[in-house]
Amino acid sequence: WFEQWLDKYFGSDNGSFEESEDNGVHEIYYCVNLGDVLSDGYAGGIAAHAGAAMLAMEGCVSSGSISSRGSHAGGIVGELGEGRINGCIGVGEVIASREYAGGIVGEARGGIQNCLSSAYADASGFIGGIVGKASGAVVGCVSNAFAETSENKLHIGMIAGSAEIGKCSANFYLQENFGVGGIDGASYGSENSYAAASLTPDKIKCEGMLSEWLVGLDSDEWLAGE
Repeated sequence: WFEQWLDKYFGSDNGSFEESEDNGVHEIYYCVNLGDVLSDGYAGGIAAHAGAAMLAMEGCVSSGSISSRGSHAGGIVGELGEGRINGCIGVGEVIASREYAGGIVGEARGGIQNCLSSAYADASGFIGGIVGKASGAVVGCVSNAFAETSENKLHIGMIAGSAEIGKCSANFYLQENFGVGGIDGASYGSENSYAAASLTPDKIKCEGMLSEWLVGLDSDEWLAGE
């Protein structure tokens, strides 16, 4: 029965995966990474490349050091396709030798919602506290990240290195952090639905971000406390 199950979900027993069945469920829930990741290509704390259509990723946490010798490093995902990420937390170093580094995602075409980053992000360009480059929606995220800056680095922001402003709202970052702005060096407040607005430390408070299954653990067990 086990071989039949493998054939059903992963392909036939002749070594070909062309016959594999897509059951339409693409979900990654409540995964935790505490280890370091080093890759020659895409690198992520939970997934290097998440390109499945309609992927849903929720309640994941990574606190390891995520490094790519190439491009696309993300605290949670190196590159996100058309799916969505909700309620995830990225803590630790996120470094790409080339472009696209973000505390949650290196580069995203899909949506990012209700995520929190307290990561250190660095790349040659497109560096973001939440996402290095976003073409999808970025909503309800909070960044207390460090985005590495220098004269030769382009597209840096505490929320996103680059993003479509009209698709971003209710994102906030710690005002005191490094003066790099929210999205590509600029801040966006009430006139832009708070696409990337700064707050003082006493104003930053996150509630209801973690799944109910993760609530109740103290600071000895989670790096992101209340």
